[in-house]
Amino acid sequence: MLVTDLSNHELNPKHYFYSVGFVLALLFALLDRNAEQLEFPLLLGIWLLQGLLPVTLLILCQQHLQHMPALQQRAAWLKLLLCGLSASLLFAGPALLLDVALGLDPRYQGWQNWAGAWWREVLAVAPLITVAWIAANAPWLFGFRLIRPRQSPDVPHIQPLAASGQAVTPTSSLPLTADFSSLQRQLPPERRGELLYLKSELHYLLVVTSQGRSLILCNLKDAIAELPQNSGFSPHRSYWVSIIAVQKFSRQGRQGQLLLQDGSKVPVSRTQLPMVTALLQTRLP
Repeated sequence: MLVTDLSNHELNPKHYFYSVGFVLALLFALLDRNAEQLEFPLLLGIWLLQGLLPVTLLILCQQHLQHMPALQQRAAWLKLLLCGLSASLLFAGPALLLDVALGLDPRYQGWQNWAGAWWREVLAVAPLITVAWIAANAPWLFGFRLIRPRQSPDVPHIQPLAASGQAVTPTSSLPLTADFSSLQRQLPPERRGELLYLKSELHYLLVVTSQGRSLILCNLKDAIAELPQNSGFSPHRSYWVSIIAVQKFSRQGRQGQLLLQDGSKVPVSRTQLPMVTALLQTRLP
């Protein structure tokens, strides 16, 4: 797996992808041959819709595909390719309707004419959307660092606290540090340390250790399977937390929140709240 360093701040892939979509929309609006027929603000609005809507569909498709058992062990390139093709099939309909509404395409009569026009639209947009999606993900696939790394200050080990403010004492069956050697190998050497928590970020995985943050191409479920049993828990479907990293637990209505030793705050979902409450109570001295 390939790594993006997040030592300065957490890179949100959604912000990155929408930024790419905005830049492409602006570029196509400037180069559009219909500029003489439409005012530029309207033209820009059309291209923003046709640029940001595919990004949304691509993100949704990627999130869905990564949970399909048949694809979880497949190569990242294949997932991106299937995602691009799936999003193209979904986007072709709205794109065709928009062109017809603006008079940029003839109005079609009959189901067969619409089906043929839709298929031609698919063939037109699929190469662009698929290639753009793969290119947007290329920095992660090739392991390029998108953020200039800086040396992170040492994070002192803080004895975790439970909801009552008392120290959480790991039992003898729990390791003092979670052994995640397979994940360690995917991190930059300077970011390898005591595992604090994991967070699912689209088809990427945010790995937070005592030495910093890294984003890798990995599935949360697969990563959890590599960790020792009883070394942590999932307070939310998008998170895994090391039990020894918990400093404080607080309830917030029907949900909860964990404060970790590095200052991170992790949500506790309503469905996981009873389990987390019981788990932390058993760690009281």
